[in-house]
Amino acid sequence: MKKICSHCDYLRGKATREKNSEQQIAYRKSIQRWHEEHRDERNRQARERRVLNIENALKKEAARREKSRESFREASRRYGERHREECRKRSRDYQRRNLEIFKMHARERRELLRKCTLHHTDEQWRELLKRYIACPSCHRKWNEKIKPTRDHIIPLTAGGNDNIENIQPLCLTCNVRKHNKLVFDSPAQFVS
Repeated sequence: MKKICSHCDYLRGKATREKNSEQQIAYRKSIQRWHEEHRDERNRQARERRVLNIENALKKEAARREKSRESFREASRRYGERHREECRKRSRDYQRRNLEIFKMHARERRELLRKCTLHHTDEQWRELLKRYIACPSCHRKWNEKIKPTRDHIIPLTAGGNDNIENIQPLCLTCNVRKHNKLVFDSPAQFVS
């Protein structure tokens, strides 16, 4: 096979394009005409393909999200910061539309707390907070925006109780993220 230098190959291609430029323009126009004439049919075919491939698309999207979970979380966090009021409004609207679900969750939570045999007091909570100067999970210091919330180390849903040994202070973000997982962050490095 004969080798051609890249510059010679470029010049040959340029000469061919110039020689056939009218034919190429006519070909492109015929393709555009065909697409315009068959737009409805092409749209129908695209919809059918989407319907047939929705499961595959969802699986691929889930795999892609799993693969880059941290970057999705970061993008979601950035979006929430940029569109804070819009996100809050959407959240409030969702809560209003699904009020019964939220009431049911609140009832279940109260029932779980009622079933606990051991409870902590506000005084014990204040004593515990003296041991922490920051959130043990994200290491952000407590301030006006970042306030400690009570988190059950062993969640109530997993059979945990409400005594002070099962409580750790977390910021709201970390508490929501933890949900009902079994995670304990030692206060040793956060002692004031």
